[in-house]
Amino acid sequence: MRWVLMRAALFIVALIAPAIALAPWRFSDESSDSTTVDEIIELTEKIFKSRILSQEGPGRPEGQVLPSEIFTVTRVTTKK
Repeated sequence: MRWVLMRAALFIVALIAPAIALAPWRFSDESSDSTTVDEIIELTEKIFKSRILSQEGPGRPEGQVLPSEIFTVTRVTTKK
């Protein structure tokens, strides 16, 4: 769920700064925020591609290698 919320937030931030997005977030059981800095590689009406450049805070996975692989989100529309 965190990933979905963060990606949704990046869509909003991407409209303001189309190259780099800063996304703070927090797991429900944590007492402090984590922050990721994402590079927005492609943003179109149907495609969103990004990768994590840095991640700080309690939500950072052990052994994480940065920059990350490229994540792609494709918008799927339903026919009416």
